[in-house]
Formats: sequence, C-alpha cells, structure tokens
Amino acid sequence: MPIFRRPDGDLCRGEAPVRLVMPYLMRGRNESAVLHDSVYDLRRTRTWLKAYNRAHAGRATLFHLFAYACACALHARPALNRFVSGGRIYQRRGVFLAFVAKVEMSDDSPTATVKLEVPRGQPFPAFVAGVTAAIEGARGGGRAVDREVALIMALPGPLVRVLVALARLLDAWNLRPGWFMKIDPMYTSVFLATL
Repeated sequence: MPIFRRPDGDLCRGEAPVRLVMPYLMRGRNESAVLHDSVYDLRRTRTWLKAYNRAHAGRATLFHLFAYACACALHARPALNRFVSGGRIYQRRGVFLAFVAKVEMSDDSPTATVKLEVPRGQPFPAFVAGVTAAIEGARGGGRAVDREVALIMALPGPLVRVLVALARLLDAWNLRPGWFMKIDPMYTSVFLATL
C-alpha cells in the first residue's frame, strides 16, 4: 500500500466545493445524521417471504431482505457508499454490511459483530446463505477482532484513550493498516441494528 493512500477507498475528485467543505463544517457523525421515522405496510413482503421460505432450504427473514435491499441500493447508487477521513471524501471499494448477532437466542447472551462483503449482482439465496454462514462463524467465537478488542480493554483507561487517539490519527493520515480495516466492523458501508 502506498503511503497516504487508503486501502479501503479511493479519493473522490471533482466534487463541488460545497460538498468538499462539509466534512469540516460537520465534523462528527451526529452533526450530519438524518433521522427518519416511517411505518411500512409489509403484508405483501411477509407473503413473499413465506413463499420464498417454502421454496428454499435457507430460511430468510425480514432482516435478510432489508440488508439485501441496502446492499442493492449501495450498488445502484455508489455515491451513497462514501466516507470521510482526514477531512477528505472517499468512495468505498466494495459494499460491506455489519451488524450485531446474539451468540445464543436469550436476553443475557453475549453478542458478536458480523461484517461481510456483498458482491454486485449477488442473488438473494446466496446472500441469505452468506449471512447465515457469517453469523454461525461469529457465534463460534475465537475471532481475531474480538481477541484484539479484549486485549486493548484489559489495559488501563488512559492508555486505551491514547491508543484510540493514535488509531484516529493514523486513520486521518491514511496510515492505518489495510488488514485492520478489513476485519474491523466499523469500516463498513452500513452498520445495521435490529432493536
């Protein structure tokens, strides 16, 4: 990886000056967040899912369908799949989804974060199988990202703050290792939450 170039995205060039100044005006995620509250009629969707599940071995849920729709939207509209680092706008290479899954189906069960890449044109049955496999892999434990976070969190709080500040600085200068971004679920196109 060349120095000062990102392994996960390409610098966007030719953007309007107003677009380029936005990361400096709205520095935090919450300053640029848009909250949207809606109610959707899912009767036809549920009917379709029941028919799909009768015809396929891999069971699909509303979550699978919503996540698949997000991935398709990002492939259809690549400008939605951008991120800001160091005040610069980048086009993400690939569509990545991340979400939290319960290790077991109980309220007090620990959680595991899942991150997966969704290739362009992936059929829905293959997507369902990929999500299921990723969840099962996360439930198996022993993932590198979990071990690294556990190691960092065993350190004293002030040292954790210093390490996080260093990681942010390396990220802003595009010096963070690509292998770290590949496994980190925070380097994603969309982080989905099912509440």
